[in-house]
Amino acid sequence: MPQITNIVASFGDGQVVAEVDYNDANLALTKGRIRNTSLFPAFFEAVLDAGDRFGFTCPANTNRTVNIPNNTYFYSRDEEGNLSLVGITLHSTWPA
Repeated sequence: MPQITNIVASFGDGQVVAEVDYNDANLALTKGRIRNTSLFPAFFEAVLDAGDRFGFTCPANTNRTVNIPNNTYFYSRDEEGNLSLVGITLHSTWPA
């Protein structure tokens, strides 16, 4: 069950990068991460269509990794192997 990292947003010429890690076996999102080398905080949020939310703020000049609640957010894989987020919106803002 390898963990794979996807970049989901990048701001300020790469000063702020938002990432998610997921389990390649069951496609569950496992971690959210912001790498922030800017002078301002950044925010990351995952929202399910059902209304559940998970989010965090990353202070300026900080990297922050947060565990995503188990078995809550999943990628979907189509017959061609492409990944998508069905019923999930990932949102990141900078400055927060």
